[in-house]
Amino acid sequence: MANHWFPGHMAKARRLMSEHISSIDCIVEVRDARLPLSSANPMLNELKGNKPTLLVFSKSDLADEKASGAFKTYFDSINQPTLFVNSLHVSARNKIMKAIEDTLSEKRAKDKAKGIQFRMYKIMVVGIPNVGKSTLINTLAKKRVVDVANKPGVTQSLKWLNIDSKFMLMDTPGVLWPKFEDPNVGIKIALCHSMKESVVNIEEVLQFAINFMIEYYPHFCDPAISEPSYEAYLDRYVAKIQQNSKSQTHDAALLTLYRDFKEGRIGKMTYDFVEN
Repeated sequence: MANHWFPGHMAKARRLMSEHISSIDCIVEVRDARLPLSSANPMLNELKGNKPTLLVFSKSDLADEKASGAFKTYFDSINQPTLFVNSLHVSARNKIMKAIEDTLSEKRAKDKAKGIQFRMYKIMVVGIPNVGKSTLINTLAKKRVVDVANKPGVTQSLKWLNIDSKFMLMDTPGVLWPKFEDPNVGIKIALCHSMKESVVNIEEVLQFAINFMIEYYPHFCDPAISEPSYEAYLDRYVAKIQQNSKSQTHDAALLTLYRDFKEGRIGKMTYDFVEN
């Protein structure tokens, strides 16, 4: 999965984001907690430059808690503000608002030194498709102000939103990049629901997911398999899916298994490792 689609709305979004970046006070980059590194769009790194940036790792309820803790320690060590959060949880709003305030503290101090006591701060929310940007924005607004769906490509234009008297947020479309230099990055992104199923090689993704599970999360594997292998586990899972839903074809069972992985029903897994 070295290459994938790069729709027109993504190219347009990148251009519009570039045009607005000079007026932005802070970037909130939303990443998937299961992919703290792989869900970082290198084009966004170029775009945001030296703007104060808060990394919000969404869907933390689907990630390996131990791995999330290791990544939190790593990002703290390089002075990168981070927050691991389940944006749907009732406590999420206060945590996110405080993290944004902390990220803006230096800019506020500079404004105060210039005699600026108050102004509305502009925040751009960015990230790859279906990583949780819209859910986060609705959580901050305490109401549904943007559409949310459990699939990529819902937001396709830039939109300014007044969240409260302190912040104005810019909602942006999920943007991928034209080519994955590391094919495993594309597979991981597909595994975490950030690519349309129509462009995903499901068998390739399942092979990666099952082999990864066997090596790093063997406790999630079916204990009935005495000799772990991709083929053995795939046959076992597909047989169980077809047994539970007798109308499912082999291809439909593969799709069900793929969805079980990407929606966290197999178990809480993190597919990246802390950089040494």
